Amino acid sequence: MRTASLCLLVPVCLLTFELSAPAQEDLAQLLKSAQDPDPQERAKAVRAIAKIQTPEAAQVLVRLLADPHDYVHDEAIQGLTTFSNEEVFRFLHERALPGTRDLRTLAGIAAVIAELGLKPAVPNLVKALSVAREDAAVQVLRALARLADPLAKEAVAGKLRSPEWKTKTAALEAYAALAGEEAVEPVVAALSDPDFRARVAALQALAKVKPDRALEHARTLVADAHWSVQVAAIRVIERARDQASIPILVEQLRKEKGRLRKDLADALRTIASSQNDGEAADQSVVTYYGIQIYSKRVLFVTDLSQGMKEKAKGSSQSRIAIAQEEYINCLKGYPEDGYFNLVVFATEVAPWSPHLQRGVPVAKGQSADWLAKMVQSWIFARDTGRTNIYDALAACFDDPDVDTIVLLTDATTITEGTFRTKEDVLRRLGELNRYRNIQFHTIGIGKHEETKAARSLIKELAESTRGTFLETD
Repeated sequence: MRTASLCLLVPVCLLTFELSAPAQEDLAQLLKSAQDPDPQERAKAVRAIAKIQTPEAAQVLVRLLADPHDYVHDEAIQGLTTFSNEEVFRFLHERALPGTRDLRTLAGIAAVIAELGLKPAVPNLVKALSVAREDAAVQVLRALARLADPLAKEAVAGKLRSPEWKTKTAALEAYAALAGEEAVEPVVAALSDPDFRARVAALQALAKVKPDRALEHARTLVADAHWSVQVAAIRVIERARDQASIPILVEQLRKEKGRLRKDLADALRTIASSQNDGEAADQSVVTYYGIQIYSKRVLFVTDLSQGMKEKAKGSSQSRIAIAQEEYINCLKGYPEDGYFNLVVFATEVAPWSPHLQRGVPVAKGQSADWLAKMVQSWIFARDTGRTNIYDALAACFDDPDVDTIVLLTDATTITEGTFRTKEDVLRRLGELNRYRNIQFHTIGIGKHEETKAARSLIKELAESTRGTFLETD
């Protein structure tokens, strides 16, 4: 593991402060804790180091940006953003930024600089952009966009044709922010990019700098070859409440199946201010806990933590027994030309299949049988079963075809996983969904005081993606 040698990941040139004797003692102990095998313990040490608020502490936090665990890395970023010392600011943009060769550390430093608004860092950010890749390039580009220095335009424009999709999409957003209407033509050109994520990013960027051009292109992109782009286009039209687009949406509605029919119908209702679902209403739609499932690319995510063993209110059955019945009944009516999958989670996460499967009877039966076996082995054969919501949902993004996720959880407290707070989970899932436009439907089982925080999380997750949130006993 990399954690055993964190102190070796940052060049000696970053170690610019002489530590006082008391600081040496405190920081030496905390740095030792920051190399604990448990990422939760390392994160706790990072938070303690941040409270010291000295240049020496900032230096140590920069070193800890290289931690391989995302939670610890993010805690180090958050810790550094709490500093208000000019000496620390100069260290960050004059020494740490140009001095690191570790891309993970570079990404973290760029994120801190953006949050602190350190405009003197722009020249060194531009230099860093020439060597940054993937996540590091993304953070450098976002920092340049937030610092809003026109001198960075040329360097950002040079990344618009990057072969890395993460860099390309971040460059499109940054260039639109920096160049304004000057960015229109390069952004429009990206609407034809082979990568659907670049097309989504381009349309979203265009909508910010030139809404009328975005609307013009959205009318064409509702028929794009990729559903994520179609959803982005539908939303541009819906936000504009563009009456002229109604015939285009109606025509597309006649062609579409699954979730897109619902998206199109919703947009038409918004534009026409009507409660009539139009042609979406004639589709036979299955339900899961009463939630209508329009999608033909759906992934069910089911909680098998210990709380699911409890009896459902007013029933002799357990929560998980009812969940199994709901799943089987939903699959019975699910169309054979649709695709589905199932993921279960507690402390761990397990998928039934590595990717979506055709909704034929054999597959439906196999997935129901697999769920029954997992219930027996996880809930009834294990002493513990904690709630790992983030990792379960993050794993769903590994399948590029999923357009809808249906989460069922008792959602008491999030006690396991890479991220465990509402803010962290929503932020990270939002990043994963930035160009996917996956819709979440969420179901919270059981109502009591300890469910409030986690219940708020799954409610906001559904609302932020235009999905349905349901709370039930």
